[in-house]
Amino acid sequence: MSANIKNIKDKGGNKIAIVELDVNDSIPVNLVSGQNCLDLGHLANSELAIKTKKTLFKNEAGETVATDFDFEGNTSGILMETDKQKLDMLSIGVRNKRHLEYKYLGIKGGSHQEVFKIVEVTPQMKVSSPGGAKSMPYESTAIVMHSNYVISPLAISEIESALSIDIKTPGPVTIPDGQEHVIIETEVD
Repeated sequence: MSANIKNIKDKGGNKIAIVELDVNDSIPVNLVSGQNCLDLGHLANSELAIKTKKTLFKNEAGETVATDFDFEGNTSGILMETDKQKLDMLSIGVRNKRHLEYKYLGIKGGSHQEVFKIVEVTPQMKVSSPGGAKSMPYESTAIVMHSNYVISPLAISEIESALSIDIKTPGPVTIPDGQEHVIIETEVD
């Protein structure tokens, strides 16, 4: 059997958090949950993707002589919590701002997988009745930085403290120049 069965998991990590960046795209010194950072709470589902748009360049004979690719990193999901703090932040508070997005993917192959990326969150709100626990959309688009983006161990600790979450990697974390995100693996204790 060629597949490694322990790597096949259907349940994700069920965690997304965002931290508002300052005008220099830095993590602020004073993080306050609900004001400049937010744990998005329970998720009904979520998706992390890089979508690729391919352009074919063909000569007069119809033969492909070159290709060009454009990449777009996205996170999307449905939140289960619709308290006022989350509704206000995700419909109004994220407008015209950049955020550090943290997504915990769960345990994959014996390691915790965590994704870090710089994003612009799509401002939106939708609350349904009945079914409100599975109606609030979340969507972000990755912003590709043109230099390495480093998240220090101190910044990781401050995010954990402000949001009462457990980030598995102690850091530092570097999102490489020209890349949509970085995936960090930390062995399970």
